Amino acid sequence: MNLVDWEHPANPEQGNDYVNLLATLRAYLPMPRFCLTTALPAAEWALVNIPLARAAQYVNFINVMAYDFCGPWEKLCGHHAQLFTPTQPYSSAASISVQSAISYYLSQGVPPKQLVLGVPTFGRSFLNTNGVGHPYSGQGGDEGTFEYRELPRPGAEEQFDATLGATFCHGGDGGFVTYDNPVTVKMKAKFVKQNDLQGLFYWTGTSDAPGARSLVYSGYEELHSGR
Repeated sequence: MNLVDWEHPANPEQGNDYVNLLATLRAYLPMPRFCLTTALPAAEWALVNIPLARAAQYVNFINVMAYDFCGPWEKLCGHHAQLFTPTQPYSSAASISVQSAISYYLSQGVPPKQLVLGVPTFGRSFLNTNGVGHPYSGQGGDEGTFEYRELPRPGAEEQFDATLGATFCHGGDGGFVTYDNPVTVKMKAKFVKQNDLQGLFYWTGTSDAPGARSLVYSGYEELHSGR
């Protein structure tokens, strides 16, 4: 398998160069012998310069990096992999969701069966904050992240926002940590089935937890269950 990750074409000319790169690679790596994929972001601002329908012609599927919606580059604390968009987003980052990303890809003519939805196996930390939509100061963990298997943090209770399809814990050395758990992954797997997408991928599998809390197993279980 060959994967192309260009983050991100900054103008239409670069967007066309990106598609031309995929076309050239496909010419040298013909189907069905070779599998050519690309990883693309979830935010519309990072996709607007890419002719997505043309790009889709040259790849087997597109890995949608549906995470890192919010992080230390933002001024306000927020969820980094929420399934649904809040009815009243408090910032531009808060308006990004799995739902908004997939809707945009489909609106641009990408076939649903070419979309693989990304699930993060890490959480993003925001210290000294009152939670979503509030200012923060600093990040915990390794450069602002914790591996999923390390969550929830000691002294912090795991909580679930059913409206947004997001999990978080608040307290301990991580402050506010936003991440996915088996409940939200199963919600995303149902979303995949409802929208006839190709499936799920995880970044990265080595950060997953064992047993009943495994994100990979939870996704697999839901994808292969009845609708």
